[in-house]
Amino acid sequence: MLRFLFSPNGRIGRLHWWMGNIVSVAITAAFGFWLFSSFGIVDETTASSAPLFLGILANVLYFATLWFVCCLTIKRYHDLDRSGWWVIIIFLPVIQFWAILECGFFSGTDGPNDYGERFSFIGRQGLSEEIEAMRRRNRQTMAVAPSSFSISSKEKSQPAPGDKSGQTTFGRLGT
Repeated sequence: MLRFLFSPNGRIGRLHWWMGNIVSVAITAAFGFWLFSSFGIVDETTASSAPLFLGILANVLYFATLWFVCCLTIKRYHDLDRSGWWVIIIFLPVIQFWAILECGFFSGTDGPNDYGERFSFIGRQGLSEEIEAMRRRNRQTMAVAPSSFSISSKEKSQPAPGDKSGQTTFGRLGT
């Protein structure tokens, strides 16, 4: 799980990108709310009275969240079959709107690309691909199954009238 969160390698789809960004905003907002409500940090004058470790903790959280969002965006650009260096545009004020559009709404490359397979919590494939693969296997099995249950010409022959040998009655041979 940590590899998914903090590694820039691999690919992710739009859904994982949106979920990751929403989670990072929620964590940052919850921490900020806790920090401001618990210690009353409102401006620079009251911030100096807060313990030093809270400032360090806030900076660590900020940089961890920044790295997390950068890793998500790099993986999203990999899914779009682009270099991870495109993540630089999220730091440019006017152009970052384009990054949100591109990462959040453009579909990625189907199948594997130069950056590997798309990540999925379900496995190496997404849910729709997995369902489609199961349907294909089912169709192949059904196409093979009727021929294996066919009745041979020997079984088709009828016994002579009055001959009860070979007939079954409630699972037992009739006599």
